[in-house]
Amino acid sequence: MFGTSRTAGLFKVIVALALVAGVARGADNTLPAATKVTYTGDPVPPATIAKIIKRQTGIDVDVSAVDATKRVTANFNNVPFWTAVEHLAEQTGCLVVTSGGRVALKPLKPGSESPSHVNGPFRFAVRETNARGDLQAGTTTYDLKLEVCWEPRLNTYRIDTVPKITTAKDDAGKTVSVAAGGARTFTSGNVAELSVRPIGLTRESKKLSLSGSVTITVADELLTFTFDAAKPGGALAQKGVKVNVVKFGSDGTDWFAEVELRYPPGGATWESNEYYWARNNEMRLLPPTGDPIKSDRTDFGEGTIRYIFKNRAKEVGNAWKFDYRTPGPMREVVVPFELKDIPLP
Repeated sequence: MFGTSRTAGLFKVIVALALVAGVARGADNTLPAATKVTYTGDPVPPATIAKIIKRQTGIDVDVSAVDATKRVTANFNNVPFWTAVEHLAEQTGCLVVTSGGRVALKPLKPGSESPSHVNGPFRFAVRETNARGDLQAGTTTYDLKLEVCWEPRLNTYRIDTVPKITTAKDDAGKTVSVAAGGARTFTSGNVAELSVRPIGLTRESKKLSLSGSVTITVADELLTFTFDAAKPGGALAQKGVKVNVVKFGSDGTDWFAEVELRYPPGGATWESNEYYWARNNEMRLLPPTGDPIKSDRTDFGEGTIRYIFKNRAKEVGNAWKFDYRTPGPMREVVVPFELKDIPLP
């Protein structure tokens, strides 16, 4: 967890300025590539398909709740991960559930079918529809909760809370407007909730179709910088990202290293209060033998982040190293989606 010292604000301002230093001219906004699945063969148990998906994508799909006696026919010719998962769900009468960075299939209850859309490593689905009726006006106000999930291996940092809707029509072909606006929020795990509020639907409207997009901040890779613990030697750079060790050494019985981050212009821009993007950055001590040691505490300082290793001051010596992981250049991607025939209550 990050520390909550009074100097945290100084870190977020300095690092944010480094990220905002350049306008994102000509920034790469192409979608990250989806991992792909290829398999054609005789009908097999769901667990076998799940193992094939794991072997080719590195992503676990929990099928423990699926009837193991079923047989699944698959014809995957280099299809995206989510397309393969949806096919497996359809073949087994299940719903795709994402939570806590995990993907699972759960038996589908009557009436719980949800329209979905796959675009690269992203999957959109309808999570919830709520209606409030105005009896005097004869109108109904709807609130829709959409769910966007992504492959767990993807590095995401920020997402719109309200998607940009370009088209919204009911089952009679009537175009309706959708309330705009909404903040952006940090991502957590591999799923986020999006809010959509259509305006102008009536009680006669039974279904709704939407098309739109959502903007997500991503990094295509995590970078690892390795330093000598006895003499780090200042800054290292990769892909335009610089990690500078400004302080290190003993603090009583603890050992610490303090780093300053600089990112190249032209990527994602951040507000001064959005320092939480660095929440998953990690520093580890690397002893000459044995396993790496993760830091015990992380504090923000005046333009830096300090990583503290408790009771390690007497251990760290000339043969020790430490490494630091931080995102590569971050960028904004616009992910289009389309959801058809959403049932309305």
